[in-house]
Amino acid sequence: MDIEELSHEDYLILMAKQALHENPLESKAWMITAKSLYTKNFAIQFEAYAIEKISNNCKDAAKHFSELFRQFQDNDKLWEEVNLMMTALCTNSPTDEQTFLKGVFTNIPLEIQYNLLLVAAERSTSVIQHCHLVLLLLKTFPEKLDQHCQKLIATLMKAEQHFYEQNPLNPFRKLFVCDLQPLIAASTIIKTPQLFKILTNCIDFYLVYIIKTSENQTQDILFTDCIIEDPWNSMFNVFKTIGRQLGWELYDLFTSSLGKKNIWQKISRYATHCYEKKSNYRQLVFSSMILFIHCLFDYNTSVESGTGGQRTDSDNLVLLESISSDIQKSEYPAKKAKS
Repeated sequence: MDIEELSHEDYLILMAKQALHENPLESKAWMITAKSLYTKNFAIQFEAYAIEKISNNCKDAAKHFSELFRQFQDNDKLWEEVNLMMTALCTNSPTDEQTFLKGVFTNIPLEIQYNLLLVAAERSTSVIQHCHLVLLLLKTFPEKLDQHCQKLIATLMKAEQHFYEQNPLNPFRKLFVCDLQPLIAASTIIKTPQLFKILTNCIDFYLVYIIKTSENQTQDILFTDCIIEDPWNSMFNVFKTIGRQLGWELYDLFTSSLGKKNIWQKISRYATHCYEKKSNYRQLVFSSMILFIHCLFDYNTSVESGTGGQRTDSDNLVLLESISSDIQKSEYPAKKAKS
């Protein structure tokens, strides 16, 4: 197109682009002029942002992006850039462009960060991306937890039931257990019945993960964005966090330095207390179940390693509660049989 046929706005944009590589200051002068003359023109405002992006200038790009979001929130081209930014924020291995976009987001005023995440989550057509963005919002603005966490919990549970009803090792449960649950500890609106549901879901997730990884059935793990290094310890920490929220006396049972035998003794003493007071059986049930499965898993692992990872039908395996090497003589000696 001939320069004479260009509109005034397009001419200013062209001049800024042509001067960018040889004389960045001249390019910036052209854009300042254009922005001053045409404050409501999206193409000019976006080009100002694009030039700062090409120049790898996070702070100035953030200023232009903020202005774009304030004035042109419904523009499709702007939302293409917003979607790129949201993807960058959710990735663990960013490209150079994604690293830049993360920097732009960091330099955006907090009010716009919040509104940007909120609107982006609402506009998202992907349920998993929506959940990622709401989680990012809660991590960035923890003071908004009570406002958004209940809806996110419901969304994650509904999505899991719809897409992965039979497998707890799915992306939605992973987000719920590994990302959302630690945040919920600070919430003041999660009620006791819901805490029991959360604890059950977390234990279910970690136990299935432990079993599948121990049996090398990793094809059943439907999330790839993280590896849980110590699932037992993660489960114990969940028990501690939720147990503390529930006011349980045994909340730190598994995160203390007690061995399994001492843990069992503590549970036994508490069982006597529960029987006498006839109260709070649930923490007894949860703690006993976790200890039993942990012991059973360790037993099975020991057996497998002791037989080279193979078991046959001829193996005679017996699981005993406890054996003491110091067998006490009976207080009452056995009677002699009559001849």
